[in-house]
Amino acid sequence: MTFGSFWLVTLAISFYWGFVARDPFDSIQRKVIEDTFIREMDGNDLDELMEEIAGIKTDRVETASSSLVTEETNEQAIELNFQHLDLEKAGQEVLTGDRIREVLSPALVSSDLVGRNAVIADMLARLTAENAGDALKVFENTASSYHTDNNYRLFLHAWAKVDGASALNYIMNNPNAHNVEGGQVWAMSGWTAADPRAAYDFVMGRDDVDYGLYHGLVRGWGRIDLDGAQEFVSSLENKKLKSRLANVVSETYIEKHGIQGAMDWASSKTNGYDKGFSEAAFKSVVGRAIPQSSNYVAEWISRNPDNKLIEPWMFEKTAGKLAQRDPGLAASWLESHLGNKKLNGQVVGEVASRWVKSDPEAAASWVDSLEGTRVYDKELARKLGGVWARSDPEAALNWADKLKPDLWRPTSASIVGNMPIKELREYAPIIKQSPEDSANDGLRAAYAMRMADDDPYDAIEQALMMKDTLGREKVTVYIAKKLFKKDPAGIKDWLPQSGLSTASQQRVLRGQ
Repeated sequence: MTFGSFWLVTLAISFYWGFVARDPFDSIQRKVIEDTFIREMDGNDLDELMEEIAGIKTDRVETASSSLVTEETNEQAIELNFQHLDLEKAGQEVLTGDRIREVLSPALVSSDLVGRNAVIADMLARLTAENAGDALKVFENTASSYHTDNNYRLFLHAWAKVDGASALNYIMNNPNAHNVEGGQVWAMSGWTAADPRAAYDFVMGRDDVDYGLYHGLVRGWGRIDLDGAQEFVSSLENKKLKSRLANVVSETYIEKHGIQGAMDWASSKTNGYDKGFSEAAFKSVVGRAIPQSSNYVAEWISRNPDNKLIEPWMFEKTAGKLAQRDPGLAASWLESHLGNKKLNGQVVGEVASRWVKSDPEAAASWVDSLEGTRVYDKELARKLGGVWARSDPEAALNWADKLKPDLWRPTSASIVGNMPIKELREYAPIIKQSPEDSANDGLRAAYAMRMADDDPYDAIEQALMMKDTLGREKVTVYIAKKLFKKDPAGIKDWLPQSGLSTASQQRVLRGQ
């Protein structure tokens, strides 16, 4: 270490302590200087240097060093590392327009997301009806981006809290307004939180139904009076609007009371509440709860299996989420509900299709064990076979070969439709040589659809061998339309001899 280096740091630290005695935002620049020197040297060297500085006293001032420190300070102040904003000193006084532009402009383009958000949050907390226009101009003159648009939504929310009428007038009536998706929702929720009566009158006084405004109204209302918000939504006559806003109420209920509280609340709405609201609220809560706490949803369903609001998709999504972690656990949970009429092959197939990815033999064995139950159907077999075929089509076909014809048909189609193209070409001779009966219609339909672009003549030949009239014509027309684009004259000559109905021939010619 040189003596000049010691003086450089001494002068920087002196500058730093003098620099902090400014207005509330100066803590940003103060931390920038401090962090700059920490970044410039190894931690051990810095500790040693500070110890040496503590014992050095001198009156020397080097002009070059002073200049160097000043240049470093100015450069870093422009960069603005916002991460270390001193929030305890922030928000003590109203910001002037000049100060808003000075701080907000660089914050919106900073790559330090944590710091920029801290600075912007402090500014929004000090927003007034008088200085909101200055902040708005900064946003209007800043290029749109994902993070900037999110910051702008927060600004609209804060602006509406101090001057809701002006914020909504700007959004709704200014053709040159700086707009972002969902802007009116954020503004409306802010206005409602600050002045619910004025916000309510604004929304209800409009002739047209603007869902975004209603969304914002209910969102803001729910945060100050959740019971009032749900009473309002439940009383709406517009069923579609009621259903959509029930989702907003449910989301707010989860935020305030958690998954367990929201599940109890939503399931209790069956009595004394509008049926449409009750159903929509329960669907929304369960839909949001499954990704967050599938175990709790599974336990709740097990405790309330006869609840009228439970739907098949709730079993399916819950079991699927459980299967991501433990397919065996998900299978056991579903087995305990096999007597429930809302359980079907599609629901059980969700677990089977996930399990087969990690342990095909265990998944197939479990599905086999369900034979004879009401869930052992074509949806279950189709989902297992299709997913299995993506990794091991031969094993999937061997398993499916033991199925009865009514299950073999859709399952074989799913397998052929999902196996890799290389294996499909290798398996083509077996498909072509398979008996011409309805049990193999699925095989041929899937093969023809997949080969329609690679070899349309081979595909159409297999399609015409299908026994089901409706299925045969549907697949054949699909391929013939592709051929018609390449060889219209040839297809026109072929159609009368194709065996297709007159209506299907016309569909080919019209390209419909």
